[in-house]
Amino acid sequence: MNRIGKIFAVGLFMALLIGAGTAPYEPETHAQDGGTPSIFIPLVLDFSNAAAFQELTEDVPDQVQLDDTLTRDEMLDAEILQPEYDEDADDAAELSPTDDGDDDHDPTQADPLFDPGEFPDSESEALARNEFSDEWAALESDIAGFLEGTEEDTETEPESLAGDTSNGLYTRYYINGNRSFGTGSGFMWRTIGKLYFKVPGNSGWSSCTASVVGRRAVITAGHCVYTRGKGWHQDIRFYPGYQNGYIPFGEWRPSWIRTTNQWYNSSSLAHDYAVMVMQKRNGRNISYYTGYNGYMYGYSATQHWHSFGYPSNIGGGRWPIVCSAQTHRRDSRSGPDPIGIGCDQTYGASGGPWIVNYSPEYRSAKNYVFGVNSYIKVGKKTIYSPYFDSNAGNMIRWGRGFN
Repeated sequence: MNRIGKIFAVGLFMALLIGAGTAPYEPETHAQDGGTPSIFIPLVLDFSNAAAFQELTEDVPDQVQLDDTLTRDEMLDAEILQPEYDEDADDAAELSPTDDGDDDHDPTQADPLFDPGEFPDSESEALARNEFSDEWAALESDIAGFLEGTEEDTETEPESLAGDTSNGLYTRYYINGNRSFGTGSGFMWRTIGKLYFKVPGNSGWSSCTASVVGRRAVITAGHCVYTRGKGWHQDIRFYPGYQNGYIPFGEWRPSWIRTTNQWYNSSSLAHDYAVMVMQKRNGRNISYYTGYNGYMYGYSATQHWHSFGYPSNIGGGRWPIVCSAQTHRRDSRSGPDPIGIGCDQTYGASGGPWIVNYSPEYRSAKNYVFGVNSYIKVGKKTIYSPYFDSNAGNMIRWGRGFN
């Protein structure tokens, strides 16, 4: 698209956005797209699903240079974002094994839909090893030390990986080992990474978790991209496959960001999710290196889940962690009631995907994102995700419209 065409398209989009009552982006931001959206306008025309939106400045380069990434020390020293959460009495309702509560808890539930993911390119590992050879060498040495119990930071690991059962049964474990780098078996572990950013008014870097759900689309929690009263987070950077400060697939930055009006305007925990569209690097999408997971919405909230994140309370947020659990409770809020599962991940896990039909060996009918880590409650080993209804599905579909 030529420059005049891009200006016209952006102008038309903003007119529709304002007409729909969508929360405005900040006035100092301006359009810079790394590609052409193919289903951009139709989603905006669905006024009930309009979302808060930000385009990043033209000062963000399309080509990310490795010497412009965060240093390993900066990554390891970044503070973990601590979102606001409800300290009042727990009003969540425990579910029996046969009670999914969907009719009562999910008033906007639409016809269910799922869409599969894709593998990374078969040549992607060789290219990544060439581009980031030092990172790969250091990471593989680090993994070997971790698995042998000789890595210098192993004293930060918990004495036991057995999950506490007082708030719902769960199993929690590390994801580690060379298998996580495969282009077939285990590829989906590449899709999960750490998200770094600066919150306006705060000093230093903060971090969350995010995952790839489209050729250029990355999903996370709304509170990882926007803080009410402070604004859109700045200088956002995503590192897929991150482990212990090493970045085997480089750095990726967003061109477009969307979150829900409900999160933007009132920090609604029932709508705490966001989608980013990442810039290309050397003409390639992020999914060339990582592949991407499927997604689903509108299905029963009673599922067996795998919740992924980089929590600060387990290994200092340096390694990806997963909790495996079934739906334990729903949390009564305005909108679809968030889902709770037993899990002891805390700060830093925010934005990590909740996967249904988890199997790192497959794509297609496996590995569907159906939620993200959103919040916890004081004294509870339960973590919550928004229920993904058609609004969440439309936002992910918007992100997938960029090629």
